[in-house]
Amino acid sequence: LGLTPDAQTTDLAQALVALETEFELRTVFPSEVLEEAARAIRDFEFPPTDRRDIEFVTIDPAESTDLDQAVHLSRAADGYLVHYAIADVPGFVSLGGRLDGETRLRGQTVYLPHRRLSLHPESIAEDAGSLLPAKDRSAYLWSFTLDARGVVTETVLERAIVSSRAKLSYVGVQEQLDAGNATEVLQL
Repeated sequence: LGLTPDAQTTDLAQALVALETEFELRTVFPSEVLEEAARAIRDFEFPPTDRRDIEFVTIDPAESTDLDQAVHLSRAADGYLVHYAIADVPGFVSLGGRLDGETRLRGQTVYLPHRRLSLHPESIAEDAGSLLPAKDRSAYLWSFTLDARGVVTETVLERAIVSSRAKLSYVGVQEQLDAGNATEVLQL
């Protein structure tokens, strides 16, 4: 096209911003939404069930801080036990509130080539509602008992306090598996 590298970069940046405008993407959280999120974090009440004894790990891209799921697998009798925790982000959102309204307008987190537009404010998505390691967090916890063939024989769902032990990356886990030094949890 005969453009200099700086001009190409500028053109690309303008095109990406144009996408945000064209699709009416919400790029900034209104101050009243951020204030409500801060109050929700301050006033958050943990569930009474404590499952911090389960050694959860998260597996995400290395740079991720919005860790919304964690897992733990183990052998149990003649089968397996799978614990799967989903961050209790809804616990910070009051039905009918400004934060609820904003998340309904956004609909989902949008991943663009140059940035991510979060469904929830960073204070929730990347901190209070993220399953960061060594932090007590509220989660929806599914516990699946599987038989030796991997067929689910029992399912339990509870809201509980969990604490992830480690933030792992897809690449790092694959490297451990390939090297033959992965933990049993990762091997399972």
